[in-house]
Amino acid sequence: NASGTGALAVKGGSYKQGANVTLASSDPAPGARCFKLQSVGKHVRLVNTRTYQAVAVKGASAQDGANVVQTRMSSSKAQLWTPSINRDGSISFKNAASGKMLARTSGSANVVQKAAGASSSKAWRLKAVKRYSLSGNTKLDKGLAGILATHSTLRSAYNCIRDDYKWDSPDTAYRSGKYMSDDNTKRYALQMIKRGKGSCYCTSSTVMWLARALGYDADVTVGYLYSNIPGVIGAHSWVEVRKGGVAYVCDADCERGLPGHDFFMKRYPETPAEYHFWE
Repeated sequence: NASGTGALAVKGGSYKQGANVTLASSDPAPGARCFKLQSVGKHVRLVNTRTYQAVAVKGASAQDGANVVQTRMSSSKAQLWTPSINRDGSISFKNAASGKMLARTSGSANVVQKAAGASSSKAWRLKAVKRYSLSGNTKLDKGLAGILATHSTLRSAYNCIRDDYKWDSPDTAYRSGKYMSDDNTKRYALQMIKRGKGSCYCTSSTVMWLARALGYDADVTVGYLYSNIPGVIGAHSWVEVRKGGVAYVCDADCERGLPGHDFFMKRYPETPAEYHFWE
């Protein structure tokens, strides 16, 4: 904000649709204060590069003081803004639906809309910053953000992958190492999001990137499980989440195949299956 009170940010770095837009003096999460101005005719959208959601007036309200939030990109005028340059070089943004200005509030971090008029609370300055990317792959980032806009907790995102995405046979089997490389997990997660189905490698890779987006320390682990045929083992992968010095298993693929068994955030001794790492 031109008054020097902070930068435009998505509150808490949340991916949740409808999360408040606020002022923050530092990033509440990586990329929470990073926005791209997207041209739409004579208007612009302010799109957060972490969540891929647009700054909009809540409920398309015309009320003075209505909160400004993030919403999925659409043709709604509530997320379109007309920019104008002020004499001091700052920029003001007028909402295309309400005709009111993007503004900070006094005594609160929330950003709202206010009636048009000259005021430092309604003026903003642009600062060039490095574009935030979770994975380094824009298509994957957008796919993950789309899931997290509705499923904003790890449990909910895990359940989404378990229930809404189907199993498919793997194109290969890993039989060495412990953790899969990030390059491979990006490929598998993007495949899962594009096709709506995938192997255990696709499932675990997608859950892992969702976990990382939500701030968890997570990796895809490769190893094997004993099958229901005595002495026969099957190559498998799952997510390992580290929290408080403890490793937890998240295995949406196994839970999909064994309904009624809980494979979410279980310590290794507590899991319904026997996990092994390759020697």
